[in-house]
Amino acid sequence: DIYHRFNHGGGPVWGENGSLSIDEVTQNVLRYLYAHNTTGHSNQGYMNAQTMITLVNTGDHNNLRLNQPSTSNSIRPKKIEFNIQECVATFTGREDVLEELHKNIVHNRSNNISSVLSQAVVICGMPGVGKTETVRRYIQLHRDCFDHVLWINAESYPNAKNCFLRLATIIPIDVNYNGKQKADEDILDAIYDHVCQKFTLIAYDNLESIESLHQLTPRAMKTGWRVPAIIITTRHRNWKTISVRKLEGLTPSESLSLLSLLEFEENEDNRQCARCITDLCQGMPIVLQRVIALVRHNRDAYAALNKEAASQDVYTIFAMTFQQLATKTHGDLALQCLDVMALLNPDNIPTVLLQHFLKKESKLADALILLHDYNLVTRAEGFYQIHRMIQAVKLEYNTRQEPENKQQIIIRIMNSFTEFLTDLPINTIQIHEILDNAIRLNEQAASEYESELCITFQITLVSKLMEVGKHVIAVKISEEAYKSSGKIWGDGDPRTLKAKYSLANALKDQGENAEAEKLYQDILEAQAKIESVSELDTLTTKKNLAAVWKNQAAEDLYQEFLATKMKTLGPNNPDTLKTIHNLGLVWINLRKYQEAKELYVDLVETEMRIFGPDHPDTLRTKHNLGMVWINLGKFEDAHNLCQDVQERRMKLLGPNHPDTLMTKQNIVTILIGQGKYTEALKLCEDIFDVRLKTLGPDHPHTRMLWHLWGKIITLSWWQKLTAMF
Repeated sequence: DIYHRFNHGGGPVWGENGSLSIDEVTQNVLRYLYAHNTTGHSNQGYMNAQTMITLVNTGDHNNLRLNQPSTSNSIRPKKIEFNIQECVATFTGREDVLEELHKNIVHNRSNNISSVLSQAVVICGMPGVGKTETVRRYIQLHRDCFDHVLWINAESYPNAKNCFLRLATIIPIDVNYNGKQKADEDILDAIYDHVCQKFTLIAYDNLESIESLHQLTPRAMKTGWRVPAIIITTRHRNWKTISVRKLEGLTPSESLSLLSLLEFEENEDNRQCARCITDLCQGMPIVLQRVIALVRHNRDAYAALNKEAASQDVYTIFAMTFQQLATKTHGDLALQCLDVMALLNPDNIPTVLLQHFLKKESKLADALILLHDYNLVTRAEGFYQIHRMIQAVKLEYNTRQEPENKQQIIIRIMNSFTEFLTDLPINTIQIHEILDNAIRLNEQAASEYESELCITFQITLVSKLMEVGKHVIAVKISEEAYKSSGKIWGDGDPRTLKAKYSLANALKDQGENAEAEKLYQDILEAQAKIESVSELDTLTTKKNLAAVWKNQAAEDLYQEFLATKMKTLGPNNPDTLKTIHNLGLVWINLRKYQEAKELYVDLVETEMRIFGPDHPDTLRTKHNLGMVWINLGKFEDAHNLCQDVQERRMKLLGPNHPDTLMTKQNIVTILIGQGKYTEALKLCEDIFDVRLKTLGPDHPHTRMLWHLWGKIITLSWWQKLTAMF
């Protein structure tokens, strides 16, 4: 009854006359109302949970009504236009497609369709037919109809994820928690929660299937959200219940209109040539653009096309372009650039990558300008784009011309990329775009050219992927590296063990502890049989094994590892101190609080002396010492310590940083232990607000707060009841 009344505006929640009894108001009811309080229902009333408790305790039952939300919840985000590009200047035709597309979107909007899939419009067609440019033209014409316009490169899940991560920084949304990236679903929900406050258009370019769309849309539409308009471009026709508009090639009149840019003399021979070119290009705008660029740079090519148009094919048109390009100043270097770009992510190739791969070439900028002038690449701010068809043709061209040279190109790029990744700081501005290009290179080349160089590249890439929280793809690539290593060298070779170790680390970071444990055990057995393996390598494996155990055996391994660190590095080395810190965590898991207390008291003193009071390692140790004090029942000591850590983290990291919130949660636990339930509830609500928005309702840290919240309510009522009787 409460659920029905709350969601359908049925008046007071507490009964027809507003009366209330303790039996009627259960903890679960308050939890439910509190959930609606914090998820931002814009069209329903709510009452702050703390206010409800106060009214219960004071007996003011008549005021227990659902109040209207504050106006702060109606604040809307500024307009976002993400990843938007203008269509090509020579865009021609498609008026009927553009008109039909807009009618569909307006129809869906006016009929208040509530399903994300029902709002989707799919445009399918073969590569090069102009799907992407048609949608860009639509956005160019109608962008003012939308409050937000988002363009997602959705050819693969990693590419789409990278777009959403970039979008999160613009909103901004914190995508990390406790040093690791949040779950993809939680990041996606937080982004949708922001943009769906207004009317939004989202274009998913080159999406594979309806299953891929499910991965890129929220788990459920929330009350108060406005369902976004969605345009999908794809090569595939089967989209189940979603209507599909197939985009055909340009009509003869549209093609002739585009070819008129050649400024040919108006006569029957030239018109016949134009018709032949149209047939040859199959109405595909990208190929027609190529013909235009070819003829503009060499009028003799027009004569060649005129003479042999009927016998040409798409490959030949591009081959003629490559041959012509080679005759130009900086043309050879331009073709080298195309060789590189043909193996990378077509949607975003950071300029810094090209500068690294071709760092010995002083005229790189001139070569890139030449490619742009020939309409082979598109220049943007800080990166380049290349059409997938041009990539495919260039790879085919290299195979036909010099098959051995193609392999040399891949080896050279892979070697250079490994060098680049090794020295790449994790806070690099384009880190996600760079890693997407490394993933693309791996997809293009790794399976075809299994070698030590390729495996080294994969292991280096996996290390960087784990640092930025891309655990799923890291596991996939590390599995490929391990499989290739076994094929080349056999299971017992040290190089195979290195690949196996990389896979074990990736599985551990993804939380697959059972699988990681088995691999670490196998590695330890193999290391014992290899004389060249150092004691430090063996201990490192044992340390990682201890990290997945978290039991008495883990304590023994950390003690062994710590003894070696103390002996080889000394007591004050940062690596030694981190090992001491991790040993303390094992003791907390084993409930050895007294031992953990003594260890952390000494460690805090050492880190204060070496690093200072505001260093992250110092604050982390003090935070954990606070947990130990809590478990020992020393609430006053714990409160003083955690309050200091919270204030310092607030200044260094901000109020909503995961580390700051964890310290606040410690303080909630302390306040509960001190019987200060009103203060505990208020602080718990503050943390819950942030976690619900950033992590979602199902995240373990959010659920932990549910537990604390229920505990506070229960203890608060019990305190009131015992005082009454």
